[in-house]
Amino acid sequence: MTHDSRTHRRSAVPGSASRAFSLVEILIAILILGLGLLGLGAVFPAVIAQQRGAVEKTQGAAVAASAAATLRGGGELANWSVLSGDKFFSQDQNMIGGVSGGSYRPTSFWEAEWPVTDTTQTGPNPSLANLTFYRDTGTIQFGSSVFNDASFPTQNIPELARLSPPAFSGQTPKYVWDFVARRSPATKQIEVALFIRNIDSRIRTSGDTSLSEMIARPDVFAVAVDQTTGLSAAGDHPNAEYAVPLSLAMEIPLDGNEPILNRIRFLDRFPLSGLNAFDAATPDEDTRIELASQIGQKLVDNFGVVRRVVRVVENEVDTVEVEPPFTRQQAFGGFSDGNGAGGVSANTIDPVLAQQVVFTPQIPVSVEVFRVE
Repeated sequence: MTHDSRTHRRSAVPGSASRAFSLVEILIAILILGLGLLGLGAVFPAVIAQQRGAVEKTQGAAVAASAAATLRGGGELANWSVLSGDKFFSQDQNMIGGVSGGSYRPTSFWEAEWPVTDTTQTGPNPSLANLTFYRDTGTIQFGSSVFNDASFPTQNIPELARLSPPAFSGQTPKYVWDFVARRSPATKQIEVALFIRNIDSRIRTSGDTSLSEMIARPDVFAVAVDQTTGLSAAGDHPNAEYAVPLSLAMEIPLDGNEPILNRIRFLDRFPLSGLNAFDAATPDEDTRIELASQIGQKLVDNFGVVRRVVRVVENEVDTVEVEPPFTRQQAFGGFSDGNGAGGVSANTIDPVLAQQVVFTPQIPVSVEVFRVE
């Protein structure tokens, strides 16, 4: 009995048992745990954004493949004979000393207006198709200036026909596609640059009105810019117009005598000819360079190559860094059937020299370049 009592008293001596955590230690542990949770919280949005981007890229590629298959099929949606039968579409007349040489050859320029002309005439007629109609309605139109000629029917591809999933299909549309076209300098076939964009998430709907019904309204657009600022705007904004594809002339800047192959300097006019690129800029504000310079923007050049903007170059006016870079052949150009310096005659642009990019105001989720029959 005496032995047990002494044992009990020894165990009660301070320091002889495990010590509890102090308040300071607990607070430090909570602080460390909090910092760790904050770090995890910062990681989650980035991971979610990457996952969302990967999903959009996959879905965008699927939409592009479907739209490309539709356009390749032609038919009533896009009768390409309207363009392939037009000797003036995407071609410049070969001029020798300012006098017509009597022949036409493909340029490398993309077109946003698709005039169709009477092939029996010596020059193009004014086109019924124009970018103002495109901006006002969201409808791609390329059609005939040859009246009452069934072989040159006007082609109209409404905005609702370019939604995916399809409008009024029971699924909410997520994407809209647009395109520009040209005659391939290599094959003379019609070539298409197809842009897939997210439909504006700011368009307001109600329980009684679907997104398809909203976009069907004449004053609501799947993708839009503000008529005054030229910058992206909500599709149902009262000052909105359809965000049509844009174009800028360009050049590859030099470092001494050497081209900087991963850079583009944006211009208002083609450097060799002084001709205007189609621009589609709004009347009030020309914001094309700002829109083209967005990080991640996808630019289709006149070689049909899609180049992504990775950086705005500081201290260089209107200049961006792109990937993939150009080749030296693309930068310097080569000889064609022209007769001027570098193979370029007076009114003809060398089709193998980088001079133009086309793009959309909103960064597309996918871009495809292909030829149609």
